[in-house]
Amino acid sequence: MEKFYASVGIDPSDILALILSQRLGVSSMEATISQAQWMALMTSLSCDSDTKLRKQLPSFLKEYQSRAKLLRLCEYVFGLAKKPEEKAIAKEVAVELFSMMMKTTWPAYPTFCKFLQQSEVRGVTLDTFCGLCDVANKYPTVDILLKSYDSTSAFPSLADDFVAWLVTEVTSGEVTTGDVDESME
Repeated sequence: MEKFYASVGIDPSDILALILSQRLGVSSMEATISQAQWMALMTSLSCDSDTKLRKQLPSFLKEYQSRAKLLRLCEYVFGLAKKPEEKAIAKEVAVELFSMMMKTTWPAYPTFCKFLQQSEVRGVTLDTFCGLCDVANKYPTVDILLKSYDSTSAFPSLADDFVAWLVTEVTSGEVTTGDVDESME
């Protein structure tokens, strides 16, 4: 996979790597891409070279601003990371995946990852993982999150805990909303 990502100019730790893996139908994190998978992707995108594929990559990110596509990607990524016999992924794995998915789109992701690492949570279920991605999609900045978050909505309790923790951190001066939002620049 890493060779493929390099050939199209993608960092393997970028959300685009996850999007391409999903489009290729890769079924595990260690998978290799078959020629048939590669040809199917290139044909579906009307590409006949890595250069043409590279030019289409920015449009992939725009597609995943859609809540439905983002949630399907969350389900796919969770499925890649989850061990077959378990219902949750380890907190450390969730932090890494959340970082990959949100580092370029959600200013609060480093603060959220800090919160998650400090929390007593041991594992993250699919519903929680998707719900957290949904929070990031719905509340694009920390200011909007702090002003508009509705704890009565159907978000996971971990999101409620994060917002409560964030309010405490901002109130105590440990985190400023400007610092968090400026981390994207």
